[in-house]
Amino acid sequence: MHTLPRLAVQRSRLTSLRTKSTKVAPNHLDKARDFDPFELHPVIRREATVIPTAQKQVDRHTFKRIESLPIPGTKRKGDFNNNRPQLDHRAAVLEAQRCLKCADAPCVKACPTNIDIKSFIQCISTKNFYGAAKQILSENPIGLSTGAVCPTTELCAGSCNLHAAEEGAIKIGQLQEYATRTFLQMGVKPTRDPSLSDIDWPIALVGAGPATLSCATFLCRLGYTNVHIFEKQSVAGGINALDLPQYRLPFSDTQQEAQLLEAMGAQFHYGQELGKDFTLDSLKQDGYKSVFVGIGLNTPKISGPFEGFGPENHVWDSKKYLIDVAHGSKGTPEQHSLPSLSGHVVVLGVGDVAIDCATSAFRCGADRVSIAFRKGFNDARAVHEVMQWARDDCCDFVPYSEPSNLHFNADGKLSAMDMTRYEQLPDKSYEQRETIKLGCDHVITAFGCEAGAEQEAALSGVDLNAWGNIDVDPITGQSSLPWLFAGGDVNGTTGMTVEASNDGKSAAKYMHDYLCTCLLYTSPSPRDS
Repeated sequence: MHTLPRLAVQRSRLTSLRTKSTKVAPNHLDKARDFDPFELHPVIRREATVIPTAQKQVDRHTFKRIESLPIPGTKRKGDFNNNRPQLDHRAAVLEAQRCLKCADAPCVKACPTNIDIKSFIQCISTKNFYGAAKQILSENPIGLSTGAVCPTTELCAGSCNLHAAEEGAIKIGQLQEYATRTFLQMGVKPTRDPSLSDIDWPIALVGAGPATLSCATFLCRLGYTNVHIFEKQSVAGGINALDLPQYRLPFSDTQQEAQLLEAMGAQFHYGQELGKDFTLDSLKQDGYKSVFVGIGLNTPKISGPFEGFGPENHVWDSKKYLIDVAHGSKGTPEQHSLPSLSGHVVVLGVGDVAIDCATSAFRCGADRVSIAFRKGFNDARAVHEVMQWARDDCCDFVPYSEPSNLHFNADGKLSAMDMTRYEQLPDKSYEQRETIKLGCDHVITAFGCEAGAEQEAALSGVDLNAWGNIDVDPITGQSSLPWLFAGGDVNGTTGMTVEASNDGKSAAKYMHDYLCTCLLYTSPSPRDS
């Protein structure tokens, strides 16, 4: 008699494999099953099963129903669908019910626009999505965009008292995005308080980015009926619409927010660029009582060996590259084609913009993407969740490296870069160690953007700081010209979309105060104080 080794487990055993002299017992090891087709519940196995590993490997691939997650970037070529985590109706309600409704609500204190997060989550937990969206949009008119792109781990979710719990912090950004998207699907048109009197003073806003959309919305809510927005592009949304790829923020989301503003009476004038089609002085001469400047920084920082080269040499700057990606993936009126990438793409920099360049490079045709940066991971400017997207797409990281020289082939296309390697010393300084040659087919520089000479010329007449940004009062957003206010990237202190939205909200309040004071007009409502 041959038996399998027995396990010393109380009241359970492995059935012996018996061989009789005249009759062979049925081999239960050949046909093992976990479910009896004549039963409606799993059955208890009475014998051990022996299936070769080679066969189990075949079975595993045959019956596999989902792709391994996360999906590597090499399998995402041409795929610009939204791949961020999304909540459905049931998941949103269950997530909201986890909220502790803290009395001090640290999440609210960490939110730049001061949304009553505790209240809108309470509304979601009772399936009152209209009430949740009202709480959000009352403080932040671009709540859908910010819910999608906000670095919540650095803001509200990073202050959540459930952060150390097993399930982690409340998914505030995803809840905000779900509530506002549900509200927009309702088709409810925004209205302002009917008790307010109309204010027909003409107001001009330059740029149609997050700061401007926020400022214009609050001006309309205060009763202003003559609000004009001048935008050089063909669509509104600024960086949200034209710098973020489709999978990061769908184009329809940004346009819906602009449509909410149009429904309140604001007028958009597209194809109008400051310094070319009009100036600050001409706006004042045309009768506008106050002007808000919410333009971004449009000149990429180019230095060192990259000066004088462009896409024809396979050398890209992040500004042009991401705009081409946005136009190509979002179907904007310009109908740009996507950048054509191939082979090995190197992205220089490790901020949020650099990560967007790296993850979109796979979707534009790259076979391999490396992110090279001068410092280490501990000094990376990209927030945790953004860095994780690059890891999920299987980007390579090359820390402590800086380009020093470029190599081109006979056709003038980039073929390699000399990279200087650094070592961080105990005093936090960096020391050069060696130079390596890194083969690559494309390079994208993501060193940030600045005002640039053209923008500084367009802002002549107003005081600028050493970086070419408008010098404003940090509280009111008012510039050296009392009638001119600014917010967003152009003031040099804002680093997030949600902060730009808050700049616009604050500027609207102080613009209203300025106009009421200077034009000797009595405020139509005490709520502006």
